Formats: sequence, C-alpha cells, structure tokens
Amino acid sequence: MAFIEFLRLIAEDTITPEEAVHAYHGVLQGKGITPNRSLEKDLELTQQSMRYGDAGSTPSVAIRNNPLAKRKTESPQPDATWPTKPNGVPDFGSMSADQRLAYHTARLSY
Repeated sequence: MAFIEFLRLIAEDTITPEEAVHAYHGVLQGKGITPNRSLEKDLELTQQSMRYGDAGSTPSVAIRNNPLAKRKTESPQPDATWPTKPNGVPDFGSMSADQRLAYHTARLSY
C-alpha cells in the first residue's frame, strides 16, 4: 500500500521519484522487511525502466503544451479572509471552521 501512496505523491508532484525511493526503503526498514534491491540499485535510472518495447533505441519524451508543467506559485488568497503567518502561508492553527472552509473553497476554485 505504501508503494501505491508514493506513486500517487509522485504523480501529484508532491515528492520526487528519488525521495519516494528513499521513503519506500524507510517504510520497508521500519517494517523489518529486507528489500530485494539495495537503495543504491533502486536509485539507478535504467534504460529498461524507460521503455516498454525492446526496440533497443534510447527513449526520448517530447511533451508540448503540458498544462501540468505550469505550477501555481502563489497560494490562493483572494481576500485573505483567514489568518496567515508572517511568511504569508495560512495559519491553520488559529483558523475557525468557517475560515478553513473559505480557504479550501478558494484553493479548489483557483
């Protein structure tokens, strides 16, 4: 289950694949499971992992007009109707339920 969670985090661009490999090895270690491959081996980028067929050519990917590549740099604060910390991030600890609802509604409609 942890593996699937790490794939989801990679797909959401929350963590990098390298961070996911490190974290997954940590989960295995915490459960007392010996991984099939060493951490160093799992971190190697192989040609086999980058292709589906066996054409023998070096894979390449060209993505044009990728809407996922554009990242939101600002947090959604149209009116800042919720408390924020000095660095501008939302202060969830001091928010009321209504303020949290307003923040997440603005975030999801952004």
